[in-house]
Amino acid sequence: MVDSKGRRESQNLWNERGIALPMALITLVILVSLMMAFSVLATTEPVIGNNHMLAAQARALAESGMERAIWALSNPTDPNGIADPMATQTAPYNGSQLISLGTIGGFTITVTGVSSNEATVTAVGWTPTNDPADPHTKGTRRIQVTLTRLTWLDPLGALSVAGDLQISGSATIDARTGACPGGSPPEGGTMTTGLTTVSGSGAVYGPGDSTPNQLDDIKQATLPMNFTPMFSASDFATLREIAKKNGTYYQGSVTFNGSNPMPNGIVFVDTTTGADFTALTPDSERGYATVGGGVNSSGWLVVAGTINISGNVTYNGLVYAQNDISYTGTGSGNITGSMITENRKDTVATVVDSNVGGNASITYDCTAVRTGGGTVSTGWFVKTGTYKEL
Repeated sequence: MVDSKGRRESQNLWNERGIALPMALITLVILVSLMMAFSVLATTEPVIGNNHMLAAQARALAESGMERAIWALSNPTDPNGIADPMATQTAPYNGSQLISLGTIGGFTITVTGVSSNEATVTAVGWTPTNDPADPHTKGTRRIQVTLTRLTWLDPLGALSVAGDLQISGSATIDARTGACPGGSPPEGGTMTTGLTTVSGSGAVYGPGDSTPNQLDDIKQATLPMNFTPMFSASDFATLREIAKKNGTYYQGSVTFNGSNPMPNGIVFVDTTTGADFTALTPDSERGYATVGGGVNSSGWLVVAGTINISGNVTYNGLVYAQNDISYTGTGSGNITGSMITENRKDTVATVVDSNVGGNASITYDCTAVRTGGGTVSTGWFVKTGTYKEL
C-alpha cells in the first residue's frame, strides 16, 4: 500500500519529467533561430561590407576629381588645364566625361560659377564605372567645393605709400630691374599719393637709368584713386584663412628676431579683435609687427596695422601694412621684393608715415613678390567651410 506521502513524491517525479520535453523544444527553437540569424548575417555581411568599400572608393575617387580640378585651374597654360580667363567649360570639365583611374573606377568633374577668384567644383566618383550597361554593383559619391585664389596687382614700385614718405640716411630704393618675365616694369622706385622727401645720401632708382632721385624715379602726389591696394577685402579674408591653416596667424603685437624667427610663407598679424583694420580702429586694437635684427626669411608679411623693421633684416617677398611702416636698416640687410603701406588710419597725417632710414635697402623683384621668395603658392585651394558631400 502506497501512503499519501509516496503518492505525492511519485506525482512530483512525473511533473519534472513532463516539463523536460517543452524545455528541450524551447531550447531547440532558440538555437534554430540563432542559427538562422547567423546564417542570414553570414550572407548579408559580405554584401554590406562590399557596399561600404564601394562607397569609400567612390568618395576617394570624387576627391581625386576635386584635386584634378584644382590642378587644372592652377595650370592654365597646360594643354589639360583650364584657361585663364576662364570661359564655358568643355570636356572633361563639364561633367560629360569619365576620367578613369585603372580598373578601380573614375570620376567626372563639373566646374561652374567661375569668377576671377572663385569657382564651384562638383566631382562625382564612380566605381567600377558609370556605364549603365555594366551589370556590376556600382558605388557613387558626389562632393562639391568652392575653390578660391588670391587676386592681386603687381606692385607699381619698390615702395608704394598711400600718404607721405620720408627717405633719410643712406637708404636705397632700387627698381631699375626686377620685372616679372613677360610683365611690365614698375612705374617708379617709389610711388606715393602724398609728398616724398629725400635727405642725406638716400637714393631712389626707377626703371630706365642709374641716376637717382629724378622725377621718374620718385612718383609722388598722385591722386588717391590711382593708388590701388594690392589685395581686396576678400583677399585679406583668404590670407587670414591660409595663415590660420599654416599656423602663421597672429593677433595684436608680435616680435620677430633672432630668438623668435619669422616663419616663411604667409604671415598674417591681425587686429586684437580679428576685425578689419579701418580708420576708426583704436590703436590698442591694431596689429603690430616688430621685425628685429637676425631675421632672414621669405614670404608675405601682412599686418592689419603697423610694421616696424629695424636692424640687420633680410627678407624676400612682400611687406604689406594696412597702416604705416617704419624701416631703419643696418648691416647688409635688404628687402627684396616690394613694400606697400596703405596708411588707412594716417592718410592725412603731415608727419612721417613711412620712414626709411639708416642704410635700409629695398630692391624691387616682382617674381619674389608673386611667390613670396619661393614660399607662397598662388594657385587655387578649397575655401574653408565649403566642402559638402551631396
